[in-house]
Amino acid sequence: MGVGVARSPGFWEWDQAITRQFPIRESVRVEFRAEAFNLTNSVRLAPPNATLSGTYGQITSDQPTTGAGTGVSAGTGGRIVQFALKFMF
Repeated sequence: MGVGVARSPGFWEWDQAITRQFPIRESVRVEFRAEAFNLTNSVRLAPPNATLSGTYGQITSDQPTTGAGTGVSAGTGGRIVQFALKFMF
């Protein structure tokens, strides 16, 4: 067998961030921010088994991932939504 015979299935992920600033006075403003990681809640499959056993080449589990740039473990790639409100003066 050559290199790359047993490949992992591909996946895609949609991360979205929306920010809006509201001016209150000349030097005072409020910022609202909403962030969503893995917005579609798509599954990530682990690589196929590479051990020579009865399950060779089969995918038997999900692949744990981390939310993009958050440092928060997403477990098996679940959806993460965060909201923030910042008062700047």
